[in-house]
Amino acid sequence: LWSFIIQLVKFIVIFHVFSPFIKDVPFYHLYLFLGLILWEHFALITSGCMSMLHEKAGIVQKVLFPRMLLILSVGWMHMLILLSYFIIFFSIALIMGIRPMFGMLYVPLIFVQSTLLGLSVGMILSSYSLKYRDLQHLWSILLQVIFWLTPIIYPYTPKAPIAQDLENLFSASSLHLSLWSLFDIIIRFQPLSILLHDARRSI
Repeated sequence: LWSFIIQLVKFIVIFHVFSPFIKDVPFYHLYLFLGLILWEHFALITSGCMSMLHEKAGIVQKVLFPRMLLILSVGWMHMLILLSYFIIFFSIALIMGIRPMFGMLYVPLIFVQSTLLGLSVGMILSSYSLKYRDLQHLWSILLQVIFWLTPIIYPYTPKAPIAQDLENLFSASSLHLSLWSLFDIIIRFQPLSILLHDARRSI
């Protein structure tokens, strides 16, 4: 319940602030809600993996068992939370008259992909956080940067297929990139943006 209330408050505030400026996104509240739940899924898994080994230090030092189980338990727990969020999302969509299409069959695959992405990043971060304690604070700052470089709040439509964008990226003319071009490249090619675009397109 507390997890849902936090997301609900965040959604209401962001929707109230940004909805007057975004006119060309149909069902913007669903667009925003889906982006927030997938983002929070990634952020909570990575942060949970980093804190899990510290929280369970007593068990880790006394009991012999595969340490990977602690990390996988984080992914399983947040997968259930994501599923509960999506049930709410799907219920709101049905109430608004949006009928499910065949593209919805891809949604479980996208959820599994986002969970694996969060776990892979979380495993790397958790291993280094045991030695470098400040890594948790650094990651929380980096999460804020990644949040704004992911099209959660604002609409983003790729201007060309990935293959063409990659060709343009590695061409000779791309050696002199401006700061805004660099931001555009990050928004286009980072895994969270791709997963979020696929989720919205399939729904």
